[in-house]
Amino acid sequence: MPFVNQAQRKACYAQQRQANEKGIVAKWDCHEFGLDLKKSPRRKSTRRKSTKRVQPTPKKVGTKNGEIVFQGVKGGKYLVRKNKKVYF
Repeated sequence: MPFVNQAQRKACYAQQRQANEKGIVAKWDCHEFGLDLKKSPRRKSTRRKSTKRVQPTPKKVGTKNGEIVFQGVKGGKYLVRKNKKVYF
């Protein structure tokens, strides 16, 4: 009987350890069952891989008071001051 998951494997080894401590010979072999776990098919992950969106490079339009003016995605113009966009 193969293990379905890691919890079953841990429970088997725990029961085998308790049987050995009491001096009882276990009727099962966890190592043999563990080999069957590797052969069992794995389920595909249902988690979707996230794709990282790439930010478009800002388009430089000109300068205003010595600062570079950029054009945003929707056409708005902005400056970058203290790591914040200031639209005008």
